[in-house]
Amino acid sequence: MHLRSLVLFLLLLIPGVCSAGTHRVVFVGDSITAANIYDGMIDPIIGGSITGYAPKLISDFATLYPTHSFTGWNEGGNGYQTTQWVTMVTSHITSHTPDIVCIMLGANDAALDVGISLSQYETNLRSIITQIQAWNIATKILLLTPTPIYEGKNTSTRTSARTTAYAQKVRDVVTSVGGNVSLVETSDLIIAHVSDNNYSDWWYTKYMTTGNHDDDDGIHPMQSGHNVIYNAVSSAISAIVNPAAITTSKATVEASIE
Repeated sequence: MHLRSLVLFLLLLIPGVCSAGTHRVVFVGDSITAANIYDGMIDPIIGGSITGYAPKLISDFATLYPTHSFTGWNEGGNGYQTTQWVTMVTSHITSHTPDIVCIMLGANDAALDVGISLSQYETNLRSIITQIQAWNIATKILLLTPTPIYEGKNTSTRTSARTTAYAQKVRDVVTSVGGNVSLVETSDLIIAHVSDNNYSDWWYTKYMTTGNHDDDDGIHPMQSGHNVIYNAVSSAISAIVNPAAITTSKATVEASIE
């Protein structure tokens, strides 16, 4: 065996190292990532069934990246928060030997009745990142800001100010850690779409939806909201797998959602 072939063969034996054009992606999150609360739900604003950003990305990988081979796992779960995920890294993330991990946590951490402080949230995020990097430092980690809260629909356990602070903490952690940890902004993008339309109830209803079939909860994104997340994450993944081809600006991504 030639030396070059031997080196390539040995690299493939290292956990998390994929062959060129082959990628393994794990989506980590709560009910917004799991998206199983939408089963059978029809979007009352734009029509059609609601598909979460993670299931849709996994389904669309072959179309989005035709020259690459992708395998994806959706490890989102209803009610999940960072304290739980600190103990689940090996069983639910690194066990899949990913080279890309997308993490969106914070919606439940920020809930007043859950009781996870902002400092504990930061500690937990850092622990999750550290565990992944200890397994394989080359793994690309995309850290998503939690989606915003609409207080017009939900004020009992969540506040906009508290959720905003947790979103900022995600940005702070990414800036502090750097390296293979990148920020995917979702909170500000959704807020920008709503604010462009004067924070009307109709526009909040378009982007923030319901935990059941009857009442908006102001927490879970509608299809339009999931489309914002989908576009942001797909752009971030594109920057990883084919950086030379990335020309899409934030403005272009936003414009493509409507």
